[in-house]
Amino acid sequence: MIVAASGCLGKPRDIAAIRIDPQEVTRLKEVTQLHVLTYPTPPFLLALPSETIRTPKLALPIEIHGYTDAVRRGQAIPAPSWLGDPTSKFRDLLLPSWQQKVGLARILSTQGSIDSQYTGYVEGGSDVAAIEIRVMEWGLYYYPPQDRYLFQLAGRTRLLRPGLENVRWSAFCVRNTDPAPLNEWTNEEGRLLRSSLDKLVELCVTDLMGQFGGD
Repeated sequence: MIVAASGCLGKPRDIAAIRIDPQEVTRLKEVTQLHVLTYPTPPFLLALPSETIRTPKLALPIEIHGYTDAVRRGQAIPAPSWLGDPTSKFRDLLLPSWQQKVGLARILSTQGSIDSQYTGYVEGGSDVAAIEIRVMEWGLYYYPPQDRYLFQLAGRTRLLRPGLENVRWSAFCVRNTDPAPLNEWTNEEGRLLRSSLDKLVELCVTDLMGQFGGD
């Protein structure tokens, strides 16, 4: 889901939600090895009034343009240095919540970054699981008619079992703030951005955990 220039929200067509089977939740009790995989954080976007946005992963069913320009303009806002890494924040909040929910809080996990060679293949037996954590998009998006911008975060997580693309749970979240003038977002080295990111991450994690089920 991303914001178009009209201010409308559109759900991405290629993000499939998969609700976990209760039997799979039970089988997770057997897991002794958990691999935590994170994707590289995407560029911070600044979408101006004349643009709408489509990334390769978040497609809208309308003709759109401007992603490259949004990336370039986003580079003028030093969001990573102001805010830190949103993927790390996302992982550090989501992972313990999920582990607690499925009873894997005491399982040691290995953490790794996903690169271009990643195929979704997970090695091992029934005692192995992997969880992917990904920030799909983040940035400031123009929101008419007040000539303001909203701050949005989109994320995804998937649970995989051994095999190729053996996805047992997939959930997607998107959260955004109320619109504010651009200068309010960039004042005081991004103070409003910083506090808003923490809140968006919390809301996104709550949404993802709500999609897990298994109670």
